[in-house]
Amino acid sequence: MAAFYKMSGLASLFPGSKKFGQYHLTYLDKNQTQEVDVLSGAFMLLRKSVLDNIGLLDETFFMYGEDIDLSYRIKKEGFKNFYFADTKIIHFKGESTKKDP
Repeated sequence: MAAFYKMSGLASLFPGSKKFGQYHLTYLDKNQTQEVDVLSGAFMLLRKSVLDNIGLLDETFFMYGEDIDLSYRIKKEGFKNFYFADTKIIHFKGESTKKDP
């Protein structure tokens, strides 16, 4: 449903809504560390013991979705995903699929 809300435009219309803002978590305070369901693979830090327990990235995901799968398996095994507010990154979206040299 989160993807539907994003694609239908409902997420843009109601970014503060917990229901409609699920895809980009726009209803959350970006300055507050908190538990989330899914983390972006652009910057994800995990304990080796968690990876030993849940396994590495699933190679059937060539690109896109592997971070969702990993986040899902983390929660499924009883661990938690946290958005950590006390750091910053720059993510150049689309660089992996750029066609120009």
